Amino acid sequence: MRAGWAALGVLAASIALATPGLGAGGAAGEPPAGIPSEPPVRVETRVDRARLAPGERATLTFVVDWAEGVTVEVPEFGAAVAGPKVAEQATDGPRVEGGRHRVEKRYVVTADAAGTYAVPPVPVPYTLADGTAGEAHSGQVLIEVAGPAAPEGREGDEEGAPAREGLRDIAPPIAPDPDLRWVAWAVGAVAAALALAALAYAWARRRRRTPEAPPPPPHEVALRDLDRLLRSDLLATGRQKEFAFRLSEVLRRYLEDRFAFPAVESTTEELLSRLPQAAPELGAAREEVVRATLVGSDLVKFAEQVRPAAEVEGWARAARQLVEATAPVPEPEEPVRAEAAVRRVPGGGA
Repeated sequence: MRAGWAALGVLAASIALATPGLGAGGAAGEPPAGIPSEPPVRVETRVDRARLAPGERATLTFVVDWAEGVTVEVPEFGAAVAGPKVAEQATDGPRVEGGRHRVEKRYVVTADAAGTYAVPPVPVPYTLADGTAGEAHSGQVLIEVAGPAAPEGREGDEEGAPAREGLRDIAPPIAPDPDLRWVAWAVGAVAAALALAALAYAWARRRRRTPEAPPPPPHEVALRDLDRLLRSDLLATGRQKEFAFRLSEVLRRYLEDRFAFPAVESTTEELLSRLPQAAPELGAAREEVVRATLVGSDLVKFAEQVRPAAEVEGWARAARQLVEATAPVPEPEEPVRAEAAVRRVPGGGA
């Protein structure tokens, strides 16, 4: 008998040593070394209302949390919602809670037709720190959309007997909506009339305005600009180049406006070649004044020559004399002829 009990004790000790977690180095129920106590990735799926009426809304929530060092590809769970329509969606996170990362995605869904809608499990791929790849899944969600309620006035006579329509009073006639199109037409007509009146008033005022005075003749413009140039301090301050530019521009503009040929944009050679035909009334002496003024101004402007100030001023004064000499002579006004009216008096003479 004692030998039997000893054999049983040896057998029990052998089983304890051979069973993981019951030998030396760990208590019963503890996981083996190297295996984490919590899963690396957890996916929680919930819905606040599993039974809806058509048009009502429910909120689907997907929560993904994972341990430090795990890389997770959080999917777009809304793509799996095939039956109901996603009306709104929001994302909270990622944030760290209790040493784990957490992302929460919420989807507000609605359905118009009755039926049972299933949101299938969605895979959540992840990679551990050692490169091991894995996959977690969300739970399946069922949403039931009930059909429309039974109309009022129908009730069964007996249990299992078909319902019948109750008697109701005749509903009163529905008054048609008033036709307000005439209001829109009237408002449009008044607005159009006001717009036409405003246009007519503006046009009448424009016609009553005093006509603008004609621009001054070319010789008056040239004399004014030459007088300003002569009164300036350009030559006194050594700015011959600017003086020559302005003198050449004034003279060219006068020749173009007075004798109607392109002088402003022409080179000096082109202008001098066209001058005898365009302005034959100038004569050789005045053509020489034009030539001396423009050629001298070109040398100061482009060749950087510095001429005596008196010489440059003499070009401007000669140009002024040319403008005065070639200004058009105003036509004399016709004298008013007074005609005596002869009144014949009875019995008298003229």
